[in-house]
Amino acid sequence: MHSYIAITDFQDSGQVSRMLGVFKKYLPPHSKRKLHVGVMASYKTLHGLPTEWSKVFAPKEKIAKIFSCDQTYNCLHYASFSGEDHLSESISKAVFYGGRGIDAIQLDMTWPDPGQIAQGLDASSKPLEVILQVGTEAFKAVKNSSKELVLRLSDYETVIDRVLLDKRSAEESQWMPNGCFRLLMLSVRASQILGLSRPVV
Repeated sequence: MHSYIAITDFQDSGQVSRMLGVFKKYLPPHSKRKLHVGVMASYKTLHGLPTEWSKVFAPKEKIAKIFSCDQTYNCLHYASFSGEDHLSESISKAVFYGGRGIDAIQLDMTWPDPGQIAQGLDASSKPLEVILQVGTEAFKAVKNSSKELVLRLSDYETVIDRVLLDKRSAEESQWMPNGCFRLLMLSVRASQILGLSRPVV
């Protein structure tokens, strides 16, 4: 498992090529860090339904081509803001549109069902890394308790590879700088308990 620098909302393969050139130019010598190429998707974009995010989320038919570069870490960010009854089917569909170049899927949602995640990934023809985003609503669901957070993450021990702790709320005055330090320590603790490698903060 390698580290990366993530950029999301790519719209076409040309943007990937240009950004990769910039990335390589400024990458320190001997660094093995990769460019994380993120493409957003949702239930509506996968099913061709109207969405306010249509200018930001690439059409599903373009995702495979955006992920055609084998020098990048290609990650499909699947966002579900209101929850789904058939999440496994959506994950399977998302992975399909990711094509052969997809390396990972990031779940931008609040505590999705681990069983649904596993079921959806079973349809993949290649092993994928799974990143679980723990956002503001997910923190609220565990009452902003580090202990409760680690316990909740234990439910995902067999289905996720990385955790993204994302507490970017304007209401969280403790975010800078003490909040950052607490999240960093929490990510280390969670990785020790769950056996996760390099949780992303």
